[in-house]
Amino acid sequence: MSRHWAGIAGAGVAAGLFFVTGTANAETPLAVNPGLWEIVSQRDASGMPQIPPEALEGLPPEKRAQIEEAMKKQTKPHVNKACLTEEQLQRGFTLGDKESLKECKRTVLKSTSRVLDMRIECKGERTTVGDIHYEAVDPATMNATINMTMSDGQKTMTMKNVMHGKWLGADCGDVKPHEPHEE
Repeated sequence: MSRHWAGIAGAGVAAGLFFVTGTANAETPLAVNPGLWEIVSQRDASGMPQIPPEALEGLPPEKRAQIEEAMKKQTKPHVNKACLTEEQLQRGFTLGDKESLKECKRTVLKSTSRVLDMRIECKGERTTVGDIHYEAVDPATMNATINMTMSDGQKTMTMKNVMHGKWLGADCGDVKPHEPHEE
């Protein structure tokens, strides 16, 4: 799996993406508290995971079954903790790291203190199109919905990730920014 797809797929799975930040060029930062957040993430996916055919061909049936079982487990809710800094809020939100997403275009569709809507489009051998919606319910509550469609031209996978974030306090403790911790 390429870095691009690993970044996108990982982002769709990991609740920590809730606070992975970058330069989405949001005009107005979301009005939420910086500090430690607990994020509950529920992912639903359909379609075959985007694993290159050559990687699947050599797998014994039991290994392939393990991969399918792992994908099923990813649909269960995940609880993570993430540290959100004031600087991250000012820069805006994005998916994945800069290296894995260099083939991608992010467009801010709406940016207010309560709502941030973005569209991501990644071109190349494998394509990704997605819509991301963040909502600051109040300074201590944030919700997000991420809808992605990924395709290699033959197989298509769709993912929906619904997240709910609750602010735990200003002190992040041992949780560092950009390092979500799964419980």
